[in-house]
Amino acid sequence: GAYGFWERPRQLSFADGRLVAELEQTAFGGFVARISALELGATEPTAVVEGVELPLPAVWDYAGGRFAWLGPEQTVLLSDGGAPQTLPLLVGVSAEAGATSMALSPDGARLAVGYDDGTLLLVEAATLTPLASGPFG
Repeated sequence: GAYGFWERPRQLSFADGRLVAELEQTAFGGFVARISALELGATEPTAVVEGVELPLPAVWDYAGGRFAWLGPEQTVLLSDGGAPQTLPLLVGVSAEAGATSMALSPDGARLAVGYDDGTLLLVEAATLTPLASGPFG
């Protein structure tokens, strides 16, 4: 099992009355990441989503009960507790561009994704409808 002193928080988010943290923990053969939430006043964390593999360095955000993360092969996934949805490649985003950052709006309704070619994409998180895209610099 994992020992507490092996776990190091790497990224934090505070949303929905929870402190959500990515914990890097030592596993046989390398490092893995898991996302846990600590409810205010609670003493034990709970998982935000179960069974999600996050390539390291992990890219994710949590807000409004919605979790967005970068999965294998640069896929962007979203879940509100159900099965994850995959963000399709949208007009204005190069097929060669890789997602490097993302942020959900505080209510979880919109997702912004930044790509390594300078493109910024804004989508409605519930329907994956594109709202805006273009070069950001």
